[in-house]
Amino acid sequence: MPEAANHQPIQHPRGLEQDPLQRQMKRWLQRSADSDSSFEARDDIENQLSSSKGVVAQTDAVQTKVGQVIPVTGSTSNQQLQREPDSDEEANYTPAAPNYTPAEQPQEPNYTPAAPNASHAPDEPNASYLPQSAMASGIFQELTYPVSQSLPGPQPGTTARYNLSFRDKSGFPDPTSHAYLNRTSPAPGTRWKGLRLDHGPNVRTGGTTNWHWNQDGAGRTFGIPDHTVASPGAANFGRAMKYAKPLGRGALAVGAAMDAYSLGSEINQSAQTGNWDNTIVEGSRVAGGWGGAWAGAEAVGTAGAAIGTFIAPGLGTAIGGAIGGLAGGALGYFGGSALGKWLGEEATE
Repeated sequence: MPEAANHQPIQHPRGLEQDPLQRQMKRWLQRSADSDSSFEARDDIENQLSSSKGVVAQTDAVQTKVGQVIPVTGSTSNQQLQREPDSDEEANYTPAAPNYTPAEQPQEPNYTPAAPNASHAPDEPNASYLPQSAMASGIFQELTYPVSQSLPGPQPGTTARYNLSFRDKSGFPDPTSHAYLNRTSPAPGTRWKGLRLDHGPNVRTGGTTNWHWNQDGAGRTFGIPDHTVASPGAANFGRAMKYAKPLGRGALAVGAAMDAYSLGSEINQSAQTGNWDNTIVEGSRVAGGWGGAWAGAEAVGTAGAAIGTFIAPGLGTAIGGAIGGLAGGALGYFGGSALGKWLGEEATE
């Protein structure tokens, strides 16, 4: 057939001439062109060639940039196929080196992971405790503060021990005294012994009302005779205590009522929800607050009384004990509330 004889060999895609499969098919086409075979046979071979090209194009599973050598599997016997770049930009392309290391994990700047099972520290005291702390300081007048020093006794060569109180310990009806130094040793027996700062009629001044010291069995200890008119400083301290004590008692009652209401509210909430953790935390806070107020007032008040006694036995003892008791009660409630709350939270976790 003339037309078949004059048929030109098919031009295959660039880059396939080096493939053994392509060379074999090219020879088949050349033979078919020189033979008397039909055009249909030649077309079948061309279709096979096109199919082999598709196989080559589809066997690579890796997406690469132009100009890179990629492996070809399957019918091409793992030979390599390289496509020439279509432009100068592709020819000059250099893949960027990866800058991510899988083992690296980004962290926040200056972040230090917490150690496992780290212990929790108590929270800082809440500023909302301040009003109740001030009210709790009124507990100072309900306590007794031992005087640590041994003082001269009622008889020459003897010593005596005292404590300080701001509640009446004398047993007299309608007491008008506001600070008491009570003798504890030698034992006073059935009659009160000590020194007290009183405001009332003074027999030494003709029955006029003034601030003065009354004493029984404590003259040698403090060097103050009975019914001695108080100094201006002692009188001013007496006035301050006269008004501070009832105010302190009122504040103490209000503070206790506020905590009782707060605890009752938590109990009511727990009864509705069935979860009693909040009640435990609040109960622990309240107990810690009042326990701290008592302990703080007792400790700091005792220290203040000792310091005051060292400076000025009698008046100094009373002033030091009062200031220490007030400050210790407030600070004790403040810190005790925070500690109690933390303990409650730890117990319910």
